[in-house]
Amino acid sequence: MKKTLLLFIALVLALPLSAAYKKGKLIWKMDFTRTEIQSLRMGKLKDGNQWVENEGINGDGALYCKGIAGKGTPNCIIPLFPAAYKGLIFVEAVVKGVNIRRGTRAHHGPKVMFHYQVPGEGGKWSALPYEFGSFDWKTWVLIEYIPEKTASLDLYIRLQDVAGEFWVDSIRIYHAEEIPDQKIIPPENKEAAKIPRGRFLKQTNPLARRGVMSGRDLSEEAFRVLKSWNVNLLRMQISGFSPAEVASGKLYLEALKKKLDFVERVLALCRKYGISMVIDLHRAPLTERSKYSSNMIPADYDSSVLEEAWRMIAMRFREDPAVFGFDIVNEPSVAPEVWSRIFLKVLKSIRKVDRKTPLITESIYQYYSGENVIYSPHFYSPHSLTHYGVGNIGRIKWSYPNYINGVYWDKEQIRLALKPVIDFQRKHNARIYIGEFSCVPWVEGADRYLNDCIEIFDEYGWDWSYHAFREAPMWNVEYEAHGIGNAKMKPAKTETARKKALLKGLRNNLHVIRNR
Repeated sequence: MKKTLLLFIALVLALPLSAAYKKGKLIWKMDFTRTEIQSLRMGKLKDGNQWVENEGINGDGALYCKGIAGKGTPNCIIPLFPAAYKGLIFVEAVVKGVNIRRGTRAHHGPKVMFHYQVPGEGGKWSALPYEFGSFDWKTWVLIEYIPEKTASLDLYIRLQDVAGEFWVDSIRIYHAEEIPDQKIIPPENKEAAKIPRGRFLKQTNPLARRGVMSGRDLSEEAFRVLKSWNVNLLRMQISGFSPAEVASGKLYLEALKKKLDFVERVLALCRKYGISMVIDLHRAPLTERSKYSSNMIPADYDSSVLEEAWRMIAMRFREDPAVFGFDIVNEPSVAPEVWSRIFLKVLKSIRKVDRKTPLITESIYQYYSGENVIYSPHFYSPHSLTHYGVGNIGRIKWSYPNYINGVYWDKEQIRLALKPVIDFQRKHNARIYIGEFSCVPWVEGADRYLNDCIEIFDEYGWDWSYHAFREAPMWNVEYEAHGIGNAKMKPAKTETARKKALLKGLRNNLHVIRNR
């Protein structure tokens, strides 16, 4: 494991430090013409995949995938000769989608992706950034690093376990060439310019709460620090359940009962220091954990244990003035319609014992009219930037603001990425709470990214909590990076740039005090 980590770090450090790239020499192309389909022996596509003769921008053919919920389509696999692709590559795919729905897992969706085998490291997947819903022909871009020792390389195309229609008209793979920073010209973001500016552009929302999430250091000393930072909101995780407890309703409820004693002690500190608490059920009963999600929920999920867990929590804390809201499940990985069914059942169970406390859902796909619900998406976009070097996410050292996989990311692109949330807020006059956002510290410009996020959250009057206070060192703004990874993090001797950006945003809580 240690050798693999050292190899990974060595590969990363060997890459150019600039984060913008352009297309170099063309290595391979596919236009999905009749001749190409026949040469690849893809003429007998089935189970939702087919070649369509008159489709595509030029009408010379396209690959068409039609998936059904929970199944999607099989993989269309195109083998590539790895020796030609080693190093940095620039990948373009021209695609179109109609009514592509989100699947039961966070990583399900329309895929143009690579699978490659590296001796000693195993198989790795890398997908072009994808999207859902309906969109006309457009170009997806991926910058990827193919290691020198890659033994096999395949291109996969499919609708992975989701419903909808997906076309691929062409794919191009080039060598990637670095663009010097001084030659990067930020483009005009016309789509972002169309988005209405926030309601609170010239004044701070007097109701907004700003703070951090944490599940570890919740001592009184920590609360004194949070108070000095002007924090007035703490998203507290209820986690630490054993696999056996998660798998058993009885054991889960027994463990939860003991954990609520600790929640009560922390709530006393919240009252003492004037900080509100979000009670976050970070690990839900009868769910599974994967590298993609902490709560993978099956389509036929029995929510009775979850309902009982929340009745228990509500009965104990329904009268506590320090409680901001009940966050029902952290990042539930499940189809939106299934989550809505579960959330409504839990809501009804809680409302039998608690009519007042706001309930928090981390989905914006359904509005619960007449209910006291707060909508809490988490924001880590672009993921290649915020999680660069975490696990197997990315081998390209991105920076901010800059081009990332063909898209120029700056404050206005963040606004565009948040457009679905802004539209939801405007349509329903919904209260929005960004429960998590962050960026790894070894990314150049991480502090500016945090600052731009916070400014947009405040502009639209949203509550927010930074991920995370005194948890993993890479998210801890009191630590600084001396390389890539938690092992390279050390306590900072002076205020880090990320901490300064966070404290700047938290100072807006002073307006809350003045406006009470």
